[in-house]
Amino acid sequence: MWTIRSDDVLGAYGHHYVGVSRPVVPRHPNVRSDLEIVQALAPRVGLGDALAGDPRDWKRRLLAKLEPRGITLERLEDGGPTRHPFAPGPVFAERRFATPTGRANLVTDEPPLPVVPDARYPLILLSLSTDRSQASQWSRPLVGPINVTVHPHAAAGIPDGGTGRLESTLGAIVVRVVHDPRQRTDVALVPKGGRFGAGQCVNTLIPARLSDHGDCAALGDTLVRLVPE
Repeated sequence: MWTIRSDDVLGAYGHHYVGVSRPVVPRHPNVRSDLEIVQALAPRVGLGDALAGDPRDWKRRLLAKLEPRGITLERLEDGGPTRHPFAPGPVFAERRFATPTGRANLVTDEPPLPVVPDARYPLILLSLSTDRSQASQWSRPLVGPINVTVHPHAAAGIPDGGTGRLESTLGAIVVRVVHDPRQRTDVALVPKGGRFGAGQCVNTLIPARLSDHGDCAALGDTLVRLVPE
């Protein structure tokens, strides 16, 4: 597999194949790869020797456990991606499930009641990816109070472009209100990527609790309100 600049081993992401990528054009001299970044940091924490090596050395290290199964760097470079030998087979291949009847039980308990806005906290907080940010993976700096987009009827009397406080039962941040008549009247949209130190991080408003299924962070059930300053 060839990519623009990536020189890496590609593991499974929604599939059971492993492959390698090789760059087709050189990187800009002022841009460092992920490997070069961690190697520049490694000596500062005493890991310089442990992280030494060029991309090809690291490809061989990452593939070392697969070599006894015949999957080598050369094979992947010449023949392309191949199925990972440690990947499990199809789930429920025999259409048998670990239930008393052997059939799939899609619902075993009644789900908890959803969070419903009320007069005190009438808005559901939604923090979405934008063209400026994707969680903590990358973001362009935001300047000033973070925007909160709401329907004009849900703006608590704050004019378009005005500032107010976005409050939950846990905390509050100063926000710039943006009117959008296309939005529902029960949601407050806030972009991802705000800095905590700049008062732009909506995690300040979100109680720490686990989701009802999967024990993940529950980030979509926080109720908030807008208050004029």
